[in-house]
Amino acid sequence: SIEVGCDPVRLRIANGNPLHFGWRVREVIAYTDEACTEEAAATITLSSSDPYREHPVDLVKKNPDAEENGTAIDSYLFHEFWSLCHSCEKDQAWIELLAEGWTCDSETCRHNRISSVKVVQDPVHAAQHLSFSQYTGLAGAPAVSAAVGVRSDVGLRNRHMPPDWTASWTQADAVATGGCHTLACGTRGKRVMAAPFKSVPGVSSACRCKQLCLDNLEEGCVSWNFYYEEDYNFDATETTHCHQMCYLLKEPMATTRQVDSGNFTAGAVDAVISSVVTEPKEPQSGELFSVHVRGWAIPHHVPSQRIKIMREEDGCDGTQPAAVVGLGCSDTFICSPKPASASSTEVVFSGIAIIATSATQVYKICYCGGPCHQPWHFAEVPGSEVTMMPARFTFSVEASNTVTPNGNAKALFSSPGVLSPNLNRKTGDFALRVDRRAFYTYSDPTQWLLKIVKGNFHPEAGGMAAQDHCNAIGPSDVFDNKQYNTGTADPGDSSTLLTR
Repeated sequence: SIEVGCDPVRLRIANGNPLHFGWRVREVIAYTDEACTEEAAATITLSSSDPYREHPVDLVKKNPDAEENGTAIDSYLFHEFWSLCHSCEKDQAWIELLAEGWTCDSETCRHNRISSVKVVQDPVHAAQHLSFSQYTGLAGAPAVSAAVGVRSDVGLRNRHMPPDWTASWTQADAVATGGCHTLACGTRGKRVMAAPFKSVPGVSSACRCKQLCLDNLEEGCVSWNFYYEEDYNFDATETTHCHQMCYLLKEPMATTRQVDSGNFTAGAVDAVISSVVTEPKEPQSGELFSVHVRGWAIPHHVPSQRIKIMREEDGCDGTQPAAVVGLGCSDTFICSPKPASASSTEVVFSGIAIIATSATQVYKICYCGGPCHQPWHFAEVPGSEVTMMPARFTFSVEASNTVTPNGNAKALFSSPGVLSPNLNRKTGDFALRVDRRAFYTYSDPTQWLLKIVKGNFHPEAGGMAAQDHCNAIGPSDVFDNKQYNTGTADPGDSSTLLTR
């Protein structure tokens, strides 16, 4: 069974855009209705980010409409929260509201909920956009624990949503709205036409219904319907009572028929990514493998899902290394191909390979649920490390006019298995240097052969067979680290070096 009741509500309000003169707030008041007219009866506790000197969050209170000699005065003069940050980054300054201590039953249901909040800012130090994060779970339990997985914070445009929050959203033009902001998850007036696998009575809000769906991810919950209606008793009084029900669904909202229904609110949970595995588990250099991103409520109907494979020390918003084959990016965030297959619990990308480098390199996988064109769209998947051992053979490129008789020329570029981007029509003749990893093999370097093939050929996909008309190149000098003269560079080819 699912325990519900009059659960505490925690709400964080932050500056949704950078500020250059600090953030100052005069009022934060919770209301039971969406029009900010009926003040909530709950006990409200405020906390905040670090305040500036004598302006803590305790000073945020309702304006008493003070007057002096019949003239209204600025009663906010000594009743403002001031952020410690003067030049505040987005979401750096915040005020948190905790509502609890109310009575829960069908007769008081209009008073056991928070439907809106009024935020009055100092007009000179106001944020044009406000960031809202709400938690409606059981006290002490995260909305989604780190052990379950991670979510992308679409509402606040962050890579990861902290595990403490049920939902987040941005209120644009916060000043123009007059300070009253509705706290509603999902889409009001919509109902997803699917049979519920669980029906939970007495749920206080749509956001609480969403949290119950997150609590039941492993049972397949991906969307929900929240029903709320008030009516009068059949007696002489005008006392109202409420009907409140949360329906948990296994069918995705995006691909299931929806109808208009005034007493319903429908919504979906955020995709939760739990893990990633590769097949084979430990791919070798140049070996084709597939990436399986796993979790719950994955948007399998979205073909624009993408991944990037990055070095462990690089961020997800960097440029994908050239050693990754089978994944291409036209710029930092627009990548291909699309998934080979997808379901609500797994999305698969195939035909990927990584070319080993001269040292052990750990890679991580960054996932985007689509669309994918902004830095925050890509987030690292938990446990996504792929370790590539040092290459058996490495290559470096030298322009022939810089090669000295003793072979001690300065390399123009050195990247195992990949030709230098500096090679172009102006390069002319160039030399390739082949190095073998110590003690890897004991073959005679004088017997080594080398081919140059186009970059779109892969040895496991018939690339060598397709290039059999190319003659193998033998060594021009005999020493353990071999140098091969290969002739004039062709600027039209993106070439890959292969040894045998």
